[in-house]
Formats: sequence, structure tokens, C-alpha cells
Amino acid sequence: MKKGLIVSLAAMVMAFGCEKAADKKAAAEDVQHATFAKVEIAVPTVQCESCSKNITKSLAKVKGVKKTSIDLDAKVATIQYDESVVKLADMENAIAEAGYAANETKAVVESYNALDSCCKVKDGEEKKK
Repeated sequence: MKKGLIVSLAAMVMAFGCEKAADKKAAAEDVQHATFAKVEIAVPTVQCESCSKNITKSLAKVKGVKKTSIDLDAKVATIQYDESVVKLADMENAIAEAGYAANETKAVVESYNALDSCCKVKDGEEKKK
């Protein structure tokens, strides 16, 4: 009886283990076949590398965002993303939640106030480089 129980448990473990492995493989294949688009978002209030890291970190939390790069001189975020998962407004909102303006989306005031002083725009105007 013990032997039958052990065999049954082993079969169940193998069945569930194979099922999870198949799920992981299917998810990996979905990523490979995803349609990635690229968008540029104006980030006029970005000032420094710390700003860049804050925005990149915020966008990394958005499901569907694959890659982000920030051009500090041009004040543009270039984002590679899965357009079947995430929309432009989602990415703009993530940047705003980090404390920065994104296209026409204004920064969330509480988030902006929590930024380091080097990341804040003085008197509501862009810093000149």
C-alpha cells in the first residue's frame, strides 16, 4: 500500500512539474513572438543621471516595457514596448508618477516634491545646458 501511494505521489509531482515547465516555455515563446514598438516621449523636466535612473526604474515596473533609454540633452525617453500589453498613456503616467512631465502629462506633485533637489526644475522652467 505504501508503495502504491508513493508511486501515485511521484506521478502527480511529475505531472504538475511538466505542466509548469510547459507554461514557462509557452510564456517564453509569447515574449519571442511579441510585437515590440518604439516610441519617443518628451521628458522636458529631466535634468541628470539620477532623473534618468528614476524614470527607467519607474518604466521597468510597467508590464510590456522592454527597454528604456533617456537622452538627457534632447530630453527624450525612447521606449521599446509590447504594444499589445501597454499603451502610450500608461508609460506617460508611469513617468509622471516618478515626478517628471511626459509629453503633455504633468508630473505628480507629491512625487515631484520627493525628488532630489538636482532633479527639480527651478521656477517651473527647464534648466538650460
